[in-house]
Amino acid sequence: MKRIEHIKLYTVGEVVEILNADFNHQTTSPVLCRKITMLTAYVIYNKSRYIPEDIIGDLIVSIRKREIRFKTEKIIAKKLESIKNFIKVYEQKHKQPSSTKEINNINTNEILEAIIQLKEEIIQLKEEIQKMRKQEQEELKEKNKEITEPKEMMQKK
Repeated sequence: MKRIEHIKLYTVGEVVEILNADFNHQTTSPVLCRKITMLTAYVIYNKSRYIPEDIIGDLIVSIRKREIRFKTEKIIAKKLESIKNFIKVYEQKHKQPSSTKEINNINTNEILEAIIQLKEEIIQLKEEIQKMRKQEQEELKEKNKEITEPKEMMQKK
């Protein structure tokens, strides 16, 4: 459940439990999800769909008959209109810029730290490889000098 001041928002699984416990209405998540989608009885908040508490009671109705479905859609639309407006105002007041949003997933933070550490290690390894190459080149130059000097001396004699 998410709470936005006085509005409570629930996920589909939570609504199934509420309908079963409070309204004695047996249903499953897929059936309820289909009904919610047909009635557009959800609110999008933080890129996720939630069902407001005020609408849960309206989800008991059977939507097989068109007349009942249309009436239920109108009732839900009226309730959702005020809720959506309130959420928009709330989001504008409490809006966080996308660059400063915190990632709540601990695993993601650990992965990011590991990636940063690996990048640093790669940079260090590249530097070591460059140093080794320079040393090898210097050693080759010295050996070439050692070889060419005696050859030159032999040619002079």
